[in-house]
Amino acid sequence: MILLCKRFNINLLRKISHKFGFTDTEIKVILFLLIALFVGASINFLKNRHGKDLLEYNYEKEDSLFRNIIFSDSINSEKYVNAKVDYQQELLDFSNKKLKEKAQRIRKDSLELININSANISEFISLPGIGEKTAAEIINYRNTHGAFKKIEDLLKIKGIGRAKFDKIKNRITIK
Repeated sequence: MILLCKRFNINLLRKISHKFGFTDTEIKVILFLLIALFVGASINFLKNRHGKDLLEYNYEKEDSLFRNIIFSDSINSEKYVNAKVDYQQELLDFSNKKLKEKAQRIRKDSLELININSANISEFISLPGIGEKTAAEIINYRNTHGAFKKIEDLLKIKGIGRAKFDKIKNRITIK
């Protein structure tokens, strides 16, 4: 960027920037954006000129090596001869089915009410904003003062304020 600015006449840039009311920094940002636009347009032009995606890789050579290995194993050769490899398959599966399953698991977990008078540390840790230390504080308070009479009694525990209590109040109960 600096080299580009030095290449152009700095005084000319300053005159233009003062004419339009831009600072030196704003001019540098504008030049950067123009260069980025030019580079992006160039890449797009090159991709379209060749008629295919430059980032797409053809795995035919690797497939043929794989098939040669399979042919050398006469027992399994028939099974894999016509196997097609989907080289455009994504590595991570973000299909709607997987996302829906995860959302259902989260909803199921969030619907379970935790009885604060009988919960263990791992159950307390599953609550948002409650860590190991706060869970131990809750259990310690419960052991010292007896069972909780109302869920608001959690506000008496060090480490649980109004904001944290508001996050967990819909997930806890007293039975």
